[in-house]
Amino acid sequence: MLKIIVAALQIEARPLIRALGLKKDSTSPKIPLYRGDGVRLVVCGTGKLKAAVGTTYALTREAEPQKTIAVNFGFCGSADPRIATGSLFMINKITDAATNRSFFPDILLNHGLSESALTTYDRPLIRAEYDEEAGRRTGERELVDMEGSGFFTAASVFLGPERIICLKLVSDHLEGNRLDKDLLSAFIESQLPRIESCLDACDALAGPPPALNPEDATLLAALRPRLRLTTTQSHQLRDWATAYAIRRRRDLTILKPYLEQTVNNKAERNRLLAAIKDELLAP
Repeated sequence: MLKIIVAALQIEARPLIRALGLKKDSTSPKIPLYRGDGVRLVVCGTGKLKAAVGTTYALTREAEPQKTIAVNFGFCGSADPRIATGSLFMINKITDAATNRSFFPDILLNHGLSESALTTYDRPLIRAEYDEEAGRRTGERELVDMEGSGFFTAASVFLGPERIICLKLVSDHLEGNRLDKDLLSAFIESQLPRIESCLDACDALAGPPPALNPEDATLLAALRPRLRLTTTQSHQLRDWATAYAIRRRRDLTILKPYLEQTVNNKAERNRLLAAIKDELLAP
């Protein structure tokens, strides 16, 4: 399984380059690319546009879709002071603040990390700005960065959501201060074993995602007309259900009560679908 890692900054990439024994590709002068055994790492630059360009570059140059995992690794901020700097998270939802569009990686790995939502902004925010922005959008206090949505958008052109992984390391609490490079490097060094463990676990994703059992497939088929799901929503439901079945090693019995629900309009449908998503993707 080929792992393609996308990092925005050299300070994020350097510990991984050293730990994974990667060597710089001299044929890629404009976008730094590093190679190793089963791993490619591209340093894309800051911002969601550069993240999308770097991700596309690496995937078109290196990838075979059925043998590839795309991983975005980098720093993020947190407005919640209870979350310690240096904490590493697996991202289960990415929202683009400019468009309010959300993306949902299908996390099939047994990764052992805490999970969190992430919001991607077009510029760095300080705490007061974030509080105003987040309150206007959802009131949630998610992690924040500048690359996640660009990475996911580009990667999803080539790969299914079960092959797109986002790992974020909390660097600050949006104080707006200049960050100490030595401290940031120390944060990554301390998390390298967990990062490498996640990368090793990616090998279990080789091949297509396993199918649901016949009873679960029948249940999902019955839910589609009952909840009046669109084709896209039906695909989303199947992806969430597959992720749940793999991670929890359970059938989809928890969805049976939804067969008793009545949907009269889009609002009711969307509310029930959101509730189903929360149940299936709960950490």
